[in-house]
Amino acid sequence: MLQRRLNLAQANLQKALQLQTTLQTKVNDPRWKSQLPLLATRQQLQDEVKVLRDLASRKAKDLDVTANDDPSARMKQLVSELTMAQARKVEAQNSVDAAKENVKRLTVRLADLGKQTTARVNESQRQLRLPKEHKTDKRPTYVIAKYGKIYICRDSDSSPNEADIKWISRSGGDTEAQPKQEKGIDPMANPAALTRYFESQSENFVYISFLVYGDSFPAFLHAKRIAINRGLSYGWEPFEEPQDVIFVKNGKITAPQ
Repeated sequence: MLQRRLNLAQANLQKALQLQTTLQTKVNDPRWKSQLPLLATRQQLQDEVKVLRDLASRKAKDLDVTANDDPSARMKQLVSELTMAQARKVEAQNSVDAAKENVKRLTVRLADLGKQTTARVNESQRQLRLPKEHKTDKRPTYVIAKYGKIYICRDSDSSPNEADIKWISRSGGDTEAQPKQEKGIDPMANPAALTRYFESQSENFVYISFLVYGDSFPAFLHAKRIAINRGLSYGWEPFEEPQDVIFVKNGKITAPQ
């Protein structure tokens, strides 16, 4: 009995080996190799056909549902959607038009501001423009405009005005003039004091040289008018803090206008 089973198993093994050999031979056969890609392509086509069938089935169901809907209700829905779309379009166009108008207004406003700025700058430049100077044989009499007041550098007898100005000697013979903030003449409150001083000056031999700080330009304008009314010519030079007034032997002299 056992021997019979062994013989049967051996026979089956022999058939399996023969089948393996046959299959291996077919696999190595070029004809079989060329058919393998075709089989893969066939399977891919079958899969794609299945997908298309499923899609067609779903579309058919959708059409059935649509066909069962009330046409008038569907039309109302479409009209409503169209109306809403048109309203959104009009709203968007209105926003664009409003933005364009705003840009135009801003452009005009910007141009106006530019003109105003240019006018202000030109006006300021005209006010601060230095006068034309000319040569003269007259000697200058210096006056400092600072702290909103006028400081006469020398009294009527040509001596240094020590009451209103602190004089500091420097090396090389230079002298610094420091106006005392609590002193000086307010030309708007006390124009008579300046008038008396300018009357003591000879218009044929001297002119007034104003040294003007930025905080005292109005005071300078008042003092200048008083000097002109007394027949005196004048010149002026702008100063800025912390620039000091220093008199030197060979320094620059501001000529009268």
